Amino acid sequence: MIARYAGLIAVLGFVVASQTARAEPVLAGGGVPPEGAVVAVGFEGLGFGPSPGEGGPVEVTEWVAWSRVIDPGDEWRERATQFRGVWDPAWRARDRLLRGDTLGAEPLLEELFEIYAGRADPTAAEVAAGLARARLARGARFSALEPWLSWVSAHEAGISSDATRDTLDGEPTVLLAALPPFFGDEEGAARAAERLRVVGWIDPERSRAADSLRRLYVAAMGDEPAPDGLYTSDRGVRFLAQLLDAAYRDDALGGDARAALASRLRRREIPEPWAEAWARVAVGTGMVRSIDVGERLEGVTHLLHLPARLSKAAPSLAPIALRTAASALDELGEKESAATLWAEAERFDTQRRALP
Repeated sequence: MIARYAGLIAVLGFVVASQTARAEPVLAGGGVPPEGAVVAVGFEGLGFGPSPGEGGPVEVTEWVAWSRVIDPGDEWRERATQFRGVWDPAWRARDRLLRGDTLGAEPLLEELFEIYAGRADPTAAEVAAGLARARLARGARFSALEPWLSWVSAHEAGISSDATRDTLDGEPTVLLAALPPFFGDEEGAARAAERLRVVGWIDPERSRAADSLRRLYVAAMGDEPAPDGLYTSDRGVRFLAQLLDAAYRDDALGGDARAALASRLRRREIPEPWAEAWARVAVGTGMVRSIDVGERLEGVTHLLHLPARLSKAAPSLAPIALRTAASALDELGEKESAATLWAEAERFDTQRRALP
């Protein structure tokens, strides 16, 4: 019964706290305000910095996202109300995410994202990461890409947030394990690619990794190799480009990418299961397109690691890998084995659709 009313209690607590006179700012979860005083309010959130002298310049050294602000304090409370349209939904969305209510948080975050897409401030970063999380929770991979790219753009500008980040080779990466770059014949890929092509808020000069990821995912949705001119200083961008080249390039560069990934897989040099899953799909997809029968069968072996060992790390890739392997076996005349794999792919899809 208590859990049933937890959300209402939390919102009422926010209202009461925000209407109670407090000299100092109060942050959610008992958070400690940054050093200095509140010196500004804006779409960014609550700005802290050294107290300016009489008529002196205002210097904001740190912004606190609106989602973390319960009460800005006596001096700034009235001025903060002009941002109530973003403050209140940002706070309520974060509260719902913390309670696991991603469905309840998503519409709030969608409205906020219309304002914050591509911005580089703490509130924008939390809105983008939260919306990506909420959409992924219901399996909406295509629509999660845009907010995640917005988070990457903010991250490149030096904005920190508590967004959960996956690791690649033991280091935090701009890639998300839940956003693999292989889509099979998934409905909506063409529409999603067209939407990403015309995203206007990514500045290629300021957000080089975000723009490179955008271009790579557009290529992935069309089963195309990596485009030229990528920001390869980022390890996540490099890895994603290598995967697409391994999967879809027919020239020597594609062969080199497949060989390099296959070598790392043999030596177990890709420690993260999700990254291994991505690599095996890339190598397997490229190999089954070969004219060499032995290489095609080796590609099938790579692909079958997904349902056999890696389905929990990359659940959306298991049925894609199975269908790719089935098509290869069917072309080789192994009709019965191909039928078995197609049936297994359907079973995986059914299981995924049944998940809450």
